[in-house]
Amino acid sequence: MDGTRQARENGIVVVTFNYRLGYLGGLFLGDYDEKRSNLGLQDQILALRWVRDNIAAFGGDSDLATIGGHSAGAMSAAALVTAPAARGLFRRAIIESGHLDAIIDVAKARETTGIILERLGIDTDGDVLDQLRRLSTFCIAAVQRELGLSRRAFPLVGDNVVLPSDPMTALAERNDVDILIGTTSEEDRLFAVTGWAPAAGGLAATLARYLHDAAARAEAEAIYAPVLAQRGGDQVALTHLIATDHSWAEPARRLAAVHSAAGDRAYHYEFSWASSALDGRVGAAHLVDLPFFFDNLDAPGVSEFLGDAGREEAAARLAHNLGAAVAGFVRSGDPSGPFGDWPAFTPTARATQVLGATSGLEVDRLVGRLDFWQRNRGNCVPALSTLGDG
Repeated sequence: MDGTRQARENGIVVVTFNYRLGYLGGLFLGDYDEKRSNLGLQDQILALRWVRDNIAAFGGDSDLATIGGHSAGAMSAAALVTAPAARGLFRRAIIESGHLDAIIDVAKARETTGIILERLGIDTDGDVLDQLRRLSTFCIAAVQRELGLSRRAFPLVGDNVVLPSDPMTALAERNDVDILIGTTSEEDRLFAVTGWAPAAGGLAATLARYLHDAAARAEAEAIYAPVLAQRGGDQVALTHLIATDHSWAEPARRLAAVHSAAGDRAYHYEFSWASSALDGRVGAAHLVDLPFFFDNLDAPGVSEFLGDAGREEAAARLAHNLGAAVAGFVRSGDPSGPFGDWPAFTPTARATQVLGATSGLEVDRLVGRLDFWQRNRGNCVPALSTLGDG
């Protein structure tokens, strides 16, 4: 996103950088050289070192360095908080629609790598790294296009070299980083619009995709049946809410709780403003919040995604206030101000700033639903992810 308005109106120096994506940045090669995993994340760490060493020349303060990411970028930001080599390179982290549950273990990464290497024609009994160096990037990209999401090399692996094998345990140790983290109210709507999510089904069918245990499914039906009634029996909306609660909101809230329990500051939000695009089918979907964080509602392409609602005064006011809150967080570690008092999230006072056409603070937001998913993590299928690397 364009950081011009943040720089001009709030005095924030905005730095963006590129890093390796897809197989080039996510292929796990730690079995052949322990340092050759999480390559995209290692690129990010190198960029942060550059910022530390050079940002003063651009009017920045390395002591206030703040990382931020959205979607897969937010997964990277969360991972960087736990990465040993990134310690001391930033003071704060903004994690928009992200969490730590996306970090996979070495066994899963190794399985994916084996399939990709075979498709690339690599002889694993020979010098794998040398063979890869000899391959054209066009060849690698062609295999990546062929396999698509069915065999994605996700760029975050708990290898105990770049990232800890248990990132949540690492997060539970004080790291002196302030975190601003949250999700949209209906993250899953974007994936339905793009065709990446399965078709909406009834309550029982939806829960069966997420829960192995019959007793847990019965408990969940009792929790979500009133929600379905409140939504006028809208099965599609309910499907998006369940997917969002399970795969996005609960992992993000859990990250905030663990981080704050370690003695670090965490601020939590839910972005509830809804796009009117595609006859309202976009709603409060994944990515809808991104232009608001930069106060960039007038950027090219944004209006098509936000619909007519994005041109209303309420949207402009929300974007202005959120951009200012982000700047305040960068400067002081506290986003309070534009939205009034915004207390830190703690395990005993779970404060959530709901950001919408009208915003307000809530304690124990969606507590019954999110507590259910936290209690039943052992009964769940792994958190769903349709994310790429960006």
